[in-house]
Amino acid sequence: MPHAPSIAFRHRRSGRAFLTVTLSLAALAGAPAGALAADRLVNGPLVTAADLGTCLVTPCKTIGYATTQAVSGDRIVVSPGTYHENVVLPSGATGETLIGATRAVRPFIDGGAGVAVKVLGAGATVQGLKLHGDTSAVVAQFNASGTVITDNLFDDTALNPSGKVAINTGSATITANDFAMPGAPAGVSRALVANSTKAVDIIGNTFDNYFTAAQYNIGTAAPSVVRDNVIMNVHGAPPGVGVGLFIFGSAAVTGNTIGATPVANGGAIGINLRDFSVPATDVTARNRVFGFPNSGIETELSVAGSSATMRGDVLSNDHSGFVLFGGTSTIIGATVYDNNNFDVYLGSANLHLTMASSIVGAKGIFPGAVGADCSITTSRGPTTTGPSSCDHFQTSASPAFVGPSDYRLTAASPLIDTGDPAAPDAGELDIDGNPRAVVGTDAAKCLPARRDMGAYEFVPAPAFVCPPVPLVDPLPVAPPVIDPPPVIPPVLAPAGLTVLDDSGTPVTVAVDGGPTVRLAAGSVGATLSLKAGTHTVRVRPRKGKVVTATIVLTPGQLGVVVVTTSHRRLRLRATRIAPGVRRLLSLLPGTQRLRVGTAKAKRVRHGAFGTLPAAATRVSVGGGRVALVGHPQLAVLLLRHRRPVAVIRSAP
Repeated sequence: MPHAPSIAFRHRRSGRAFLTVTLSLAALAGAPAGALAADRLVNGPLVTAADLGTCLVTPCKTIGYATTQAVSGDRIVVSPGTYHENVVLPSGATGETLIGATRAVRPFIDGGAGVAVKVLGAGATVQGLKLHGDTSAVVAQFNASGTVITDNLFDDTALNPSGKVAINTGSATITANDFAMPGAPAGVSRALVANSTKAVDIIGNTFDNYFTAAQYNIGTAAPSVVRDNVIMNVHGAPPGVGVGLFIFGSAAVTGNTIGATPVANGGAIGINLRDFSVPATDVTARNRVFGFPNSGIETELSVAGSSATMRGDVLSNDHSGFVLFGGTSTIIGATVYDNNNFDVYLGSANLHLTMASSIVGAKGIFPGAVGADCSITTSRGPTTTGPSSCDHFQTSASPAFVGPSDYRLTAASPLIDTGDPAAPDAGELDIDGNPRAVVGTDAAKCLPARRDMGAYEFVPAPAFVCPPVPLVDPLPVAPPVIDPPPVIPPVLAPAGLTVLDDSGTPVTVAVDGGPTVRLAAGSVGATLSLKAGTHTVRVRPRKGKVVTATIVLTPGQLGVVVVTTSHRRLRLRATRIAPGVRRLLSLLPGTQRLRVGTAKAKRVRHGAFGTLPAAATRVSVGGGRVALVGHPQLAVLLLRHRRPVAVIRSAP
């Protein structure tokens, strides 16, 4: 059959740019009406007639009818009003979006005794709605994967023990939602239940007044991310023990604030980490957990090879802070204080705890099982000697906190600059978002800067500036004769500074009050040649306040300032790379599998720094290779025209 001719035509939708599409006549003849992605409009309160048409120009009355007209990629845009419906996003469509037309007045979908929205297709988004359902408000199952549930309100009184949001298959991202359980519910209420083996990420949500905020029932093949959530008023339901985050499997639990009700009937635990038939690798970092009548963070690991690393958490006013059963446990840079029973309890025979750079209160570490022991370094506790290895802290000095329940260190604290002397990981932060290993007030500890004990790094105001490093002329000076030749002072090698914009919006940058330079979103600035010393970086967004960062550079160092956003505010994080050291920074979207040179491939998250071997000349990602020209101190991986590229920078 001869090749079918093709035609090109233009299609325009309100508020969107022109699109040019080319289709063969044969394909066009067989395509269903409305095959191009479009906005399907629903306005039940204003539509009196029955549902008719395609919902493209004239709104339909019901959401359910609009879903029958929608095709893959369409948005179903719902006007404010109450919709007593059980909406289904079908399995045959991909990338559909169910979205409220206005955020100020959210459309309300009331699923009654059933489910308000059931997601059966891949890549669906549910956004900007108020959702009720006695069974669940949202369920993702069947072909669902890559589901996004964002900026919704869940505020009904239904307990939803199977989850107001239930992810029963595939991966999902649950972000920026408000789960607000009204009243004083008597029973087991759960906001989110994940029954999937895929990663279900929970980011930036608020949960209030639940028996369980989030529960993972199956160990995930890929670690889930649970970060920057606020979970309050976790409570028990006699005789059940409530849990803020109940995780079976591997997860990275970071930057969450989790609190219990003053009296949690039936008991409650802040974070409960468990494995599920396969080894789990759990990491908690920079979480604030307080007020729990059972424990702040509890591990129950029974599979060989499971481990839990707790880094930079603050646990206070719990019955016990950390309660550890099984697996390999490591606590680094934590503050565990003002707990009622034990600060740390070791509940399994032969459990070994490794602790460093931490502050432990008067209740100390209790090896409650025969054979449990500790290796403690650079940490503060109630005693420095005792019958158990878990009594051997390096100091028992008063931490000199700012105040009751404020566990930041004052300038008088003896725990400043006394943590692990090893350099922190590139980009490592304390619980307030400050860089680790900030120089405190002691010039003797400037080289190298050393982290503090506990979860908070002391940041003096104004910043303490280390004295310049004296350089010694390596050449011997000839003894004076009659007229000794003048000694020429050594020349300081310059330092370098580069700024990266990972904020998603263009910014302008000025260094030390100099001229401003505009950086596009997702770009890397040129390397500035600067004198060694203290430098100030000022970053201004299009809207909002100027933010600043101060960085101290020694000769040959490359300073890196990364502009990011957190909770819609501009943030700066700064790090320094010494001469001869090579670093890799991934600004590729999501989590990528990277292979550096011939090394084994590893998963690297967006914004993560890694180490580059001296001999590495390429990075493999997504089936392609990115060349590393020369021997840069920093290689930044970015997307350019949908392909990863490396932007390399070094000090002059």
